[in-house]
Amino acid sequence: MSNITDWIKYELYPTLYDHIDRALPEFQFKRRGKNWISSNRLKITGETGDSAGKVYVWENAPGYIKDFTRETKSIIDYIMEREGKKFMEAVELLAGMAGLQPPTDPSFNPARYQEKKDRELLLEQSNDYFKYCLQTSTNAKQTKEYLASRGYTEQDIEAMDLGYIPSQKKLNDYLLGKGYSQEDIDKAINLKIDTRIGSSHSLTIPYRSGGTIRGFKFRTTGNTTPKYLNSYGLPKGESLFNLKGIRGDKDLIIVEGELDSLHATAKGLDNVVALAGSSLTEKQVKDAIRRGARSFTICLDREPGKESKTVSTVYNVIRVIQAENVNRVYIAELPDLGGGKTDPDRLVRERGIKALEEIVKRAVPYYKYLLLGTIEKYPEPMTDKELDKLLGDIVGIAVGIEDPIDRDRYKSLFIEGYAKGLGIGPEALDETIENISRSKDRDKQDRKLRELYIEASRLQDEGKIPEAVELIKSGVIEIKQIGSSVEYGSLLIPAKESEIRERLANREDSLHSGYKIGSEELLLPSGAVSIVASPTSHGKTSFLINTALNLAENYPAKEIYLFSYEEDQETIILKALNMFINDEIDRYNHDNLRALKNYYRTGDSKYIHMEPGIFEQKRNDFFKDLIETRRLNITYGSYNSEELMGAINYLYKNANPGAVLIDYIQLLNLPAKTNSRQEELKEVCLALKDLAVETGLPIILGSQFNREVTSPLKLHSTKLGEAGDIERVANIILGLWNGNFRALDPSNTERKELEEKIVKDRLYAEILKNRGGRVGSYCLLDFNGNTGKITNIKSSKRF
Repeated sequence: MSNITDWIKYELYPTLYDHIDRALPEFQFKRRGKNWISSNRLKITGETGDSAGKVYVWENAPGYIKDFTRETKSIIDYIMEREGKKFMEAVELLAGMAGLQPPTDPSFNPARYQEKKDRELLLEQSNDYFKYCLQTSTNAKQTKEYLASRGYTEQDIEAMDLGYIPSQKKLNDYLLGKGYSQEDIDKAINLKIDTRIGSSHSLTIPYRSGGTIRGFKFRTTGNTTPKYLNSYGLPKGESLFNLKGIRGDKDLIIVEGELDSLHATAKGLDNVVALAGSSLTEKQVKDAIRRGARSFTICLDREPGKESKTVSTVYNVIRVIQAENVNRVYIAELPDLGGGKTDPDRLVRERGIKALEEIVKRAVPYYKYLLLGTIEKYPEPMTDKELDKLLGDIVGIAVGIEDPIDRDRYKSLFIEGYAKGLGIGPEALDETIENISRSKDRDKQDRKLRELYIEASRLQDEGKIPEAVELIKSGVIEIKQIGSSVEYGSLLIPAKESEIRERLANREDSLHSGYKIGSEELLLPSGAVSIVASPTSHGKTSFLINTALNLAENYPAKEIYLFSYEEDQETIILKALNMFINDEIDRYNHDNLRALKNYYRTGDSKYIHMEPGIFEQKRNDFFKDLIETRRLNITYGSYNSEELMGAINYLYKNANPGAVLIDYIQLLNLPAKTNSRQEELKEVCLALKDLAVETGLPIILGSQFNREVTSPLKLHSTKLGEAGDIERVANIILGLWNGNFRALDPSNTERKELEEKIVKDRLYAEILKNRGGRVGSYCLLDFNGNTGKITNIKSSKRF
């Protein structure tokens, strides 16, 4: 399929749907539920009808405009006719209305696209005919009675898109009358291969996915077997039944039957799709992800005597989804309603849609389902061999859980519920899982490397050297990412207060930063590098921690990551806690940080001198609301530059980072030393810039000035220590000078100017570089040396 075809299907029509009223103003479209209905009497043909509201664009078919006279056109075709434009001109016009830029596609084949579009339109018009026949044909009585027996109202039937085929001949004659050739009809919907379609199997169900009808399923309303027949060439394995074409984050609910899916959707439960078979395919999952699927809830039928088959299907579905790097998979189990099989359709019919919604809401994570299913296979009492096999199964499930948080939760479920009775400790379980995971990843890397070598050698033998080099380049990156869940998984596990206490006891788009510099807010641009620089000991680290706290407060739905290369995790967390509390913890010695360290090292509250309960409340708020929720993540920077960028990439793909702060750039090293430290830092800086651009993340670097900066008058973007390339990669550079340090050897002319810039307990801040903004803005910030808190001075003069 060509690039432009994919773009129309996945980008243009889904995005344009929200702008249909602006794209087609002549119909005066108004929303009715999630659909668009005209509010005047205009018809698609341009004629005026007898009544208003006859033209519509349905959410389940966002690429088509229809009216109740069974006239159907693709929106692109309609625009081509209305504007007198060629295909790409119409596409560009619609793209502009949707705020999109169409791709350049040199491989686009207009004839092939037209053939595909004609087939889809023929299927849409066939479906319009089937629906019309169900409403009007006297021979559809048995089909209507069958639908009524399932509890479907007329509104349900309309919303479910169900229809009736009176006979193959009548359908054929109808399509011929619409101007299609016999060849077109046979190619698009060849029903002649099965004479039962239109006789014993007359209920029609369009296999609609992604806003397009791919074919039809025909159901018997009697006792004929099989119950369903498919139209010729129906590509079920390529897309999920009833998957909406409109984009947006989706929690897909996967059921077995098509009618289950349609009935639940008609009753108001969104994103219910059907397997339409007994398995899930890789193509179906990939297509769903492209259309916005972010999580999957599996809700299969409950059928007595077929429990093992259901479990096997669930396991297969989980495996296929996870193979596409989706970890949010849940299992919803239907209740036993008695009297045989319980499916979603029956549950909705007997107990209402709220009952199904509640089942979906209470769905359990896949790893809990796997754990409980595994435990149930080994009833008490177990032999030693059964116990060993059970433990092997438990570890095997854990190794297959890619997401480290899911793996942690899985281990907690097992340890809290079962491990004690089986004589297993958490440390042994962790070590076993990690060892097996590493071995598994090494085997996978070895296999992938061999495959890469074979394919690159083939290209080399064919003389395709550039292609071979590009393949190796991209392939090596992919291979290195294998095992990243083991390498970087700990980044997704929040630091615990108890762990901080234990370790200290055993040893001595643009983001609002929360600051104004001068009269302007300090904004940290997304997808770019910002730098906070100062001479040594002038408040760079304190400013970065304060900024991280501000960002965590301003963006509670995001995760802020601070990598410290200068001080350990415990020290930085305690500094952040000190700033968060922002009060005199040690009123006698005025040394908050020492008091906090003594408190956590000994557990003795005698070191804390505050009003009763205030420290406990603020401490609890800090850890519970920021650290343990992963809104604020502080890590000691043990990675070299390449590993750090791999870690940030991993977080970008597996977490929800809002910003990354690194303290500080001069402490970063390449994996292999270069001849020049400046050259080394240049490579690091350029790689970080590229990473910011690729991920769209704001990356904020701490940096030191060189020894030439001896006063706030000498702060300059080119005087960053060890590398001028640091300055070149940055969008913003903020320079700092601590007012508790005096200038070195100022001239007589400088002394007057320094009086307003060097003030005790104040931090002088100046914008030294601002790509796309104003340079030179400066101000004084309040800097409390005991609490570490840096704030704007509300009543101070803005410079």
